[in-house]
Amino acid sequence: MACRSRGLRRAGLDAAAGAIGIERAPLLEELRGGRSPADVIAPHRGDRGEVGQAVERAVRERLERRVERGLISSQQADARARKLAERLTGERPLAFAAHRKGR
Repeated sequence: MACRSRGLRRAGLDAAAGAIGIERAPLLEELRGGRSPADVIAPHRGDRGEVGQAVERAVRERLERRVERGLISSQQADARARKLAERLTGERPLAFAAHRKGR
């Protein structure tokens, strides 16, 4: 399950970075530095709604495969996509787990 969640987060981060016009690495650096997604979005583009929509679309595309295989319902996919979009555009800093080599 962790790998699947990591893939969703990566898709969401890629979409957010693309929507504000930066690469994923600088976005992650700012988020890991304690800035909230809203603080990162504002100077680059300023439109949290548009970024949220891009994140939700990207995550929903990945989740659609799980819906097609019957692993989750369409409602669950919508809720997960919405929740991740809210987290990646919100005003609260994100918590990042320490990365370990070999994982």
